[in-house]
Amino acid sequence: MQGSEENALVSSRGSSQVGEVRGDMKVSVIVPVHNQAEGLERCLEGLLGQTHQDLQVILVENGSVDVSWAICQNYARADRRVDAVHLDSAGVSRARNVGLRLAQGECVMFCDSDDWAEPWWVATLHALITEGDCDLAIAGYTKVSLEPLAG
Repeated sequence: MQGSEENALVSSRGSSQVGEVRGDMKVSVIVPVHNQAEGLERCLEGLLGQTHQDLQVILVENGSVDVSWAICQNYARADRRVDAVHLDSAGVSRARNVGLRLAQGECVMFCDSDDWAEPWWVATLHALITEGDCDLAIAGYTKVSLEPLAG
């Protein structure tokens, strides 16, 4: 990686292995993170609980002032499928581009850190790409409010 912004990379495999192609990786999921400590664990538990287990989750923490970076580090140390990189507030586009450089999968997916995925999300989209005649698969979403209804 280049540039002084990318000042920390955490992986349970050790930093020397980041960037090496691993044959078991089929899908890389890039998750830009910025001040999402409240919902980040739910997002990550959803990704790590996918029925399609051959995945790499890339957390690109982007200058958060809450405990988001600590959460990213903990997940990266605990699960070999997770890599976490810390940037100094570079914006979501830069975070996604850094994630793309770290991606090792044959398919790349994006997930926002305040979202969560159903257990079949990765498997369904991966199957559409690999078994169908398409280069791009897009999923819909359902907006859910965690706020209590006024009444």
